[in-house]
Amino acid sequence: MYIVGRALDLEYALRGVAKATKKKKYAVAMAKRAARAKKHMHAVGDLVSNPDIEDILALADGVKLKLNNEAALLDAAAKLKEVTSRFAVTAEGSAFAAIDSLIPGSDKYKGAPVE
Repeated sequence: MYIVGRALDLEYALRGVAKATKKKKYAVAMAKRAARAKKHMHAVGDLVSNPDIEDILALADGVKLKLNNEAALLDAAAKLKEVTSRFAVTAEGSAFAAIDSLIPGSDKYKGAPVE
C-alpha cells in the first residue's frame, strides 16, 4: 500500500504540473510535489527490485517537469496509472520488507487512531 500511495502521489503531481501554464504559486507547488514524489519512488527503487517499479521510475524520469508540457505529462501520468494498477494487483507484499524503513513510524501519524 505504501508503494501504491507513493506512485499515486507521483501520478497526480504529474497531472497537476500538466495543467500549469504560468510560473506561479500552483505551478511551483506542483513541480515541487512531483520532484518529491519522484525522490520517494527512487528511494523505493533503491531498496527493492521489481519491474513495475522500474517502469514507474522510467516514466517519471522520462518526462520533463516544465510548463506547457501538458501532452507529455498527461501521457506519462496515464501510463503510470496503468503500471500502478498492474503492480497493485500482482505484487506480493512480503517481497517488499526492505522498504519498511521508509514507512513513517506511529509518531508521525496524523489524526485520531481508528478503533
